[in-house]
Amino acid sequence: MDEQEIELRDYINVLVRRKKLIIGITLVAVLVSGILSYFVLPKVYEATTTFLVANPNIGTSAPASSFEQAVNPVTFMTNPSIATYSELIKRPSLKQS
Repeated sequence: MDEQEIELRDYINVLVRRKKLIIGITLVAVLVSGILSYFVLPKVYEATTTFLVANPNIGTSAPASSFEQAVNPVTFMTNPSIATYSELIKRPSLKQS
């Protein structure tokens, strides 16, 4: 049985000979997809954000120093309202996880 070995150099030679065809097909595919996405597909923009709103009057009566806030930041955080938490729970992004 006569087996012929194909070397890596043979594959490289084929790619070098056909490089214009490979580059041409790639450019046509990029151009067609760019034109279709620009003219055919609808433009959809979406952004969402969530703010935790807290009552600024809750907390200490005297302003705390930066050192005190760094040592125990939980003490100086204000409590967001129950309405804010209930809105967060209703979010689809929270239900997915």
